[in-house]
Amino acid sequence: MPDDTLIATSVGVYSAIPSPDLGDEYVHVQSSVRATACSAGDAADFGEVYDKRSHGLDGYEIIEWLADRPWSLDRIGLFGLSYSGMTSIRVASTQPPSLACVSANVIMGDLLRGRTFPGGVDNLAFDNWLNNLPTLWWDEESQDIIPEQEDPFCRQHRANRDPQAIIDQHPTWYRERTENDGYRRINFVEMAKQIKVPTYISVAWQDGQVGQRGGPTVYNALDPDPIHPGDFPGRRPPSPELRESPKFLRATNGVHGTAWRALGRDRDGRRWFDYWLRGKNTDIMQEAPVRLDFGMDTEDSHGTMSFDGFPASNTDWTRYYIAGDHELTTERPSTAGEETYTSSSPDYWYIDDLTDETLLSYWSTPFDDPRVIAGPITATLYLQSSAENTEMYVSLADVEPEDEAVTYLQRGMLRASHRELDDSQTLRNEAGEIIRPYHTMVNPTPIVPGELYRYDIEIFPLGHIIYPGHRLLVNIHAPPQEEGPDPARYWEYDPLDSGSENSLSYGGDTPSSILWPMLEWGSKRGNRGTSLPPEPACGEPDGYTCTEVTLPR
Repeated sequence: MPDDTLIATSVGVYSAIPSPDLGDEYVHVQSSVRATACSAGDAADFGEVYDKRSHGLDGYEIIEWLADRPWSLDRIGLFGLSYSGMTSIRVASTQPPSLACVSANVIMGDLLRGRTFPGGVDNLAFDNWLNNLPTLWWDEESQDIIPEQEDPFCRQHRANRDPQAIIDQHPTWYRERTENDGYRRINFVEMAKQIKVPTYISVAWQDGQVGQRGGPTVYNALDPDPIHPGDFPGRRPPSPELRESPKFLRATNGVHGTAWRALGRDRDGRRWFDYWLRGKNTDIMQEAPVRLDFGMDTEDSHGTMSFDGFPASNTDWTRYYIAGDHELTTERPSTAGEETYTSSSPDYWYIDDLTDETLLSYWSTPFDDPRVIAGPITATLYLQSSAENTEMYVSLADVEPEDEAVTYLQRGMLRASHRELDDSQTLRNEAGEIIRPYHTMVNPTPIVPGELYRYDIEIFPLGHIIYPGHRLLVNIHAPPQEEGPDPARYWEYDPLDSGSENSLSYGGDTPSSILWPMLEWGSKRGNRGTSLPPEPACGEPDGYTCTEVTLPR
């Protein structure tokens, strides 16, 4: 590196991080960012974990060094999964001249809104995860890149490094509930705007480690230059209209590792790199730019649909109104009403007792035909509280026809004092409806007890099939203590839990509602997909939680 820092780099056909099935036609190069594993540097060099532009510049230097090797074709591709996926975005944003394409998988976008303080609600688990980094990176994974016993530099670098010093130098800005310079410097959505090469993104809708909103927001921020990878001897070139926007989003149900399995299922990684690095016509750019997988990791319920964007341009934005007495309806109630709950945190987000006074529950009538939910979701609530601040947590679920089993799908949350919207970044549909609210996170303002406010709550994006006979369920309550008995505990909250009385208004001039992105299954109006897959068992798809409940009557 220009500052003489030694970066541990392994060159060969082996990669410790799972990579696409590229075989021996490609050289795999794996590097550790400075001050981790076998690379040089101490706590000061590593600095503020994410907040280190040197990581991107180190990647720039490595790419150009590789392009200058005699065995290189002068076209380098970046692949990353999780943290290395985010590092790929950071490196690509520096625009190395020899970088030809990127595959960045299961990544964060906006750390503040997607992980540490979604909607202003404190996710304590991020701090716990950060404190485990020395064990995860500085010790266990060192051996994956260069075996310590085979490399004297690795032994020296690790001996000179104190993992506790890295913990001691952790930044403090990420503990702030408001936007600040630290958050702005590590916003991967903003970095994506600087990327000018073809980029592949994947996401899993129930991913607890990096969250769910990062992949789609990074994808939509990308604006790569139109490019042709080369000649295709004996084959027709890909269609120019898709090649004008060389980016791809693949999304699936599931957790952190599910998106990787989806990537390998159809050899997307191999086809992506073969196309952009070797000029092979793999047909990947003749496909629609967005593909959603449903029922991943089930016995026989896997299906896919492809779209022109995310959300799809032909989305049927369907508003379900809260009508009181547990009713969720597409008809706007003409009569106003009010229902009250006590703000007190449940243990987990998948609640089985829907009669408890600490929540409000509403469900739709059964669906006659299958419908696809594909896109961001917005809850608009009119609510007054007895306290000067309160928190709302909105969870969405799929109710089985027998009404005894519920699959929890997605959620969103908001602290009342963070209700202010940034209109310039709030996403709206053609009708002007808010489909993804964007809160400023800079001007927290208490509420007046007893006064009615409108709250637009971002519910993280989702891809899911509602089968005939199923119903939609919406729960409104305080944030749970944690989202499940997951030993990793990626989402643990520090809710206000004030015991305040929150009253939800509905109907009339205060139409509390949920706006859903609905589509028909199949090929109508340009959507392409496999045949409708058989209905999976409750909780069978990866990432889903099935809970036995009894709906109150």
